[in-house]
Amino acid sequence: MDWSRLNSAWIWQWKDGAWSDLSPVLARMAANQLDKLQATPDLPILLQAQDPIFYLGSVFAALISKRPIFIANPAWQTQEWKQVEQLLSPVTIWTDLVNLDLPSFDQAPRPKPGWIMIPTGGSSGQIQFAIHTQETMLAAIKSFQMGYGLNVIDSLNCLPLHHVSGLMPILRSFFTGGTVKLLPDWRTITQLPPDSIQNHILSLVPRQLQALLDSGQAIPTLQALQVILLGGGPSWQTLLEQARSQNLPLSPCYGMTETLGLIARIPVVEFQETPTAAYQVLPDVSLDILTPDPAGIGTIKLQTPALMVGYYPERLTTPGLITGDLGSLNGNQQLTLQGRQQRLIITGGEKVQPEEVEVVIQNTGLVEDVYVFGQADATWGEIVTAMYVPAGPGVTEAVLKAALAGQLSRYKHPQQWQAVTKLPRTPQGKLRYEQAQGLAKMSC
Repeated sequence: MDWSRLNSAWIWQWKDGAWSDLSPVLARMAANQLDKLQATPDLPILLQAQDPIFYLGSVFAALISKRPIFIANPAWQTQEWKQVEQLLSPVTIWTDLVNLDLPSFDQAPRPKPGWIMIPTGGSSGQIQFAIHTQETMLAAIKSFQMGYGLNVIDSLNCLPLHHVSGLMPILRSFFTGGTVKLLPDWRTITQLPPDSIQNHILSLVPRQLQALLDSGQAIPTLQALQVILLGGGPSWQTLLEQARSQNLPLSPCYGMTETLGLIARIPVVEFQETPTAAYQVLPDVSLDILTPDPAGIGTIKLQTPALMVGYYPERLTTPGLITGDLGSLNGNQQLTLQGRQQRLIITGGEKVQPEEVEVVIQNTGLVEDVYVFGQADATWGEIVTAMYVPAGPGVTEAVLKAALAGQLSRYKHPQQWQAVTKLPRTPQGKLRYEQAQGLAKMSC
């Protein structure tokens, strides 16, 4: 691979009302991190960082040296690290966070040279690391180029860099000769001159797009973009209609960490002209629908050259990946998404496993019973909701919120709490979900 682009001008950051060239300082950071690797034991890297220069310099150093790297979410708290501790082998820790108290990692076998481990909730919501390589990374970039008919990809990036949706725009642009423009926050889009980001591609989740449309200030900038990728959870119809009425270059897409991004999309023209358009699968992706019902709806199985090696430390043992998503294919092999098989909640693009939240709430000793579920929400797609039986008269929403502080990432915290006297369960202790949902509606 040609890494010489690190020494050219290719990445900028919006700061103090202007674009600032980050390329020289990023090149120096990558060189410094490479020097560190040569002076440290040959251990994998665990990277947990908030500063984009530190983060990207570390990622490029790992890629250049083919040192295995685990990417960590800076928001992880005690509960998440307990999960990760069971997965990781001894590592060299690179972080720009202070007071970081990490467990000792001595459980799993060593990863292979060149492996890139990216965290995901997968279909279960439990933290896993999807194993990728430079080969799957380049395959994902090539697939994106074919899907959108582009040779050079210019990116405007506002998503977290530890997410695949934030990392891949950087790598797409770097390896295709494009430019990257980084934003400190998605709200900053309202400040950008439209002519400074023409022909750039931006990724957003539905709640971000909704807020930008509602503000009105960002619409000229959004209209100037080449493509707006919209993913990370279900979009509601009023949002799509609003985007269409503003003639935004929107391309709803479907993808996952396991494939380093999208595998199907609705092209911009199709989105604007056909409100009921289905997702077109990228050229090198194949989809199958397993055990379809009479309506043709079943579990989505996919195969692509960009597919991960496996979930660390295990490799995939059979070709392809059976997802937790439901869908159907029409005669043109176009995909319609039909939801998710399990209880997984998608809130603002983040995956939340209700059982994990229930255990943490139950462990506070403040509730006798609890049921966590997702409720439809126009802003977040879904919001985490907890229905609970308080253990005493002093157990209030405020008390429960305080008890969860530091135990879970903020996006996993329930946004709505509903106190009830009893949850409907079978004699075996299993929740009667339909009755519980009915109780939730009565409590609203």
